[in-house]
Amino acid sequence: MNAYAFIFASSFSIIIAVLLGAFRMHQVARRYIPFLLFLLMGLLNEIASEITGRIWQTNAPNCDIYTLVDSLVLIWMFYEWRLFRKTLAYVLGSMLIVIWVSDTLIWGNLMAFSSRFSVSYALLTVLMSVQYINHLIVTEQRLTLKNPDFLICICLVLFYTASAIVEIFWFFGFDNNPTFVGRVYIIIPVVNLLVNLTYALAVLWIPRKPAFITLS
Repeated sequence: MNAYAFIFASSFSIIIAVLLGAFRMHQVARRYIPFLLFLLMGLLNEIASEITGRIWQTNAPNCDIYTLVDSLVLIWMFYEWRLFRKTLAYVLGSMLIVIWVSDTLIWGNLMAFSSRFSVSYALLTVLMSVQYINHLIVTEQRLTLKNPDFLICICLVLFYTASAIVEIFWFFGFDNNPTFVGRVYIIIPVVNLLVNLTYALAVLWIPRKPAFITLS
């Protein structure tokens, strides 16, 4: 398998989790709906990237829009998981919107990647994920890899830490180094593939929503 084929397979490996999520959507509790939406948006962005890459030779426009929506969905997810109250969710969402508008529409444009925003929302995602993992460690009597929340947070930490590091290096011009670019094109698809397959496992471990029996 050549490099392009592996990158393509890695990017679209998320379709497994999306299909499983679609099959189980009516079986899971509301708190997991943002996560299923997060998966679907990831797949749609990969499809859009293939199209815009062929038309405009860049997938920056759809990626810039995707990162904004993605960040807001992740805040919604952690709000549903009771990591913070609604007020803080609105504050975090508003903060990210301001950063996105500034980085994408004022300092830059939709035809260029919004590195400042990407780093900001990646670091926020890692912070929220680590905080929720700490919550699980304290509250769960037995924390295992069959806990979907734990798996999801581990994946978020892994992927967005790698993304933030890459964005920081690119922001400071390391993309001009062929050796660095070559290693990035190896590391990121591997991380992406691992994370996407683990997301699929997490979808399988999501418990069914309880069936309520009405007593007459």
